[in-house]
Amino acid sequence: MANPTVLVEVLSGTTEAYDRGLKWEGYQQLSSLTDYLLVAQHEVRIEHFRRAADRGWFYAAYGPGERVVLTNGAELSVDAIYARAFDLPAD
Repeated sequence: MANPTVLVEVLSGTTEAYDRGLKWEGYQQLSSLTDYLLVAQHEVRIEHFRRAADRGWFYAAYGPGERVVLTNGAELSVDAIYARAFDLPAD
């Protein structure tokens, strides 16, 4: 991984604890990282960790009808990300 600024993880039952734990701890050490997104698989929910000026992290969660604004100014529509995601038959 070479200097990522944004990382996105799609959560699953088998990886969620790791994505929120050891993996997240490692990602926080990447000085280039400004935004870490956790995308829920079974509900419309995106969690956003955004690096603060003091190197700490702000946290926010977003749902239907909302927009995630990244540090670089890019905006992500939660509705667009999940468009038709739940129209598929469940396995």
